[in-house]
Amino acid sequence: MVVSHLHSNISASWRTDALIKISSVLTDVHGASGRAMLEALIAGQRDPKILAELARGRARARRVELEAACSGRFTDHHARLARLLLDQIDQLGKHIDTVTTLLDEAIAALPAPVPDPTGGSTADAGTPGPSTVDTGPAGYACAVERLCQIPGAGPDSVRAVIGEIGLDMSVFGTARRLCSWAKVCPRTVESGHKKGRARTGKGNRYLKAALGQMAVGAAKTDTFLSERYRRLVKRMPKAKARAALARSILVIIFQLLDDPTAEFADLGTDFYTRRIDKDRRAQPAHPSAAGPRLHRRPHSCRLTAATPRPPSIDRGRLAMFPLAGDFPVRSPPACRDRVALVGM
Repeated sequence: MVVSHLHSNISASWRTDALIKISSVLTDVHGASGRAMLEALIAGQRDPKILAELARGRARARRVELEAACSGRFTDHHARLARLLLDQIDQLGKHIDTVTTLLDEAIAALPAPVPDPTGGSTADAGTPGPSTVDTGPAGYACAVERLCQIPGAGPDSVRAVIGEIGLDMSVFGTARRLCSWAKVCPRTVESGHKKGRARTGKGNRYLKAALGQMAVGAAKTDTFLSERYRRLVKRMPKAKARAALARSILVIIFQLLDDPTAEFADLGTDFYTRRIDKDRRAQPAHPSAAGPRLHRRPHSCRLTAATPRPPSIDRGRLAMFPLAGDFPVRSPPACRDRVALVGM
């Protein structure tokens, strides 16, 4: 997967020289639509309309943009370079499939875990303890299948995550400890009475790379995680929102691995709107929050001095703005009911 992305970046050089901007329209140039267009270009097809018609699935809705992206100066020299790079990517993909098969066979040959005679279950309340999680071949295959149900997760990214954190979550105890170990939560920096936030830290780069890939995929779906990303990106940069989404995915992974019987269930894109209490919002605000109030006082009352200011206020700065309490005030002999303005 990493090798494929590397060659994707390398092949971008000749696509730029040939003015072929398929990557600006399609997310994955080496997907079904992108690969079909590249193969047609190598075969000698230069008509942008015919190339745009090769789009499949959801990419067909962007055929007009694809037609503009395929309008370039693709030559036979570019075709030879593209053929070499595509053949190299296919060969590396075969090697990756061979290694994956060998890993699956090695995992299947592992002996079954010996049950703990003392019993026990996964730790609760943050205290590590004995676990009954099946760490054998059957447990591994079941964990991969259940984690692939998470939006944005695939077999490769799930295997990468399991390879870094394992199947036994009693080692971490809680999801917060796992997130802290993986460095996917912001650090708190304190200097005296000042508190701030810093970067998440380095952590395990392989784990963070897999979580980041899952976060990018989940943000493009129509699920609870995508709705969470859209809410976060309104008040923070995209990179920070993806980091927060990666932390949410790691918490889900912990819960699924901690309980082998748990299954992933999406909360839906309307999760936040369903939790809004419409009756509470319809109620009028508290009288104190509606602004100043008017109270009538009887004629016989006297205007009292203002409340003394607290000692924390610098009276020197406000010396040119005296308050009513600084001067004696007398009530007029004859006046109507006064209206005193009471602040919030």
